[in-house]
Amino acid sequence: MVYNQGRISRPRPADLRFHVEHDQEIKLWLSQGLKELDIDLGQKTILALIRYFHILLLKNKSVNLISSKMPLRDMVAVHLLDSLTALKWKSWPAEGLALDLGSGGGLPAVPLSLAKPAWAFTLAEATAKKAIFLAEVKESLGLNNVTVVNDFLKAGLKADGFSFDLVSARAVGELKKLMPLAAASLKNGGLFLAFKGPRGEEELSAAQSEIKKRKMKLLQRIDLTLPLVQAERHLYLFEKQ
Repeated sequence: MVYNQGRISRPRPADLRFHVEHDQEIKLWLSQGLKELDIDLGQKTILALIRYFHILLLKNKSVNLISSKMPLRDMVAVHLLDSLTALKWKSWPAEGLALDLGSGGGLPAVPLSLAKPAWAFTLAEATAKKAIFLAEVKESLGLNNVTVVNDFLKAGLKADGFSFDLVSARAVGELKKLMPLAAASLKNGGLFLAFKGPRGEEELSAAQSEIKKRKMKLLQRIDLTLPLVQAERHLYLFEKQ
């Protein structure tokens, strides 16, 4: 796959004086949700997640990064907790190279980069304004394990040095369309982690021909209910054969 690093102007750190009025509630909701998911993160990571959430909410006022037409409590669940459900996969290797397709506001890649600092994450985002925001987040949070790529990724194009151990995709398209992109980016034995909602099984059924064509195999499916909002979620983990 060819990665053409788009020109990104040097980001200015977000105004970290920005303060979410219900800061303690956000910490409480996040901690409560993680406990329900049986995910253990240290306080340092939780505070970094909240700081990222502050920056995301601030920038969302000028750049459409996430849906904000819901109570703040629900936003914590739908954006932060949903991204962190990937940690329900208990077999994460100690380190590796990960690619996040269509990162947008950085979900799930930024929360996962905070939770898995030994992993190197490449965040691919075609929209320049969003890529600039991601670069700003990288600088503001000191994420040395994050690289931002401003490019539109196409299946079938591959460049030396860009074979990944893990590809993730959340809220960027149906499995049938994502499978060629993921397969082209993975090394043999690499994994594709797809975040899906109630239509997950429908998408899985529709993608069977692409799964077979791309020599992908479904290794694990994790079904769960998203805390705080009680929403249906499914994680699908595929391996490139």
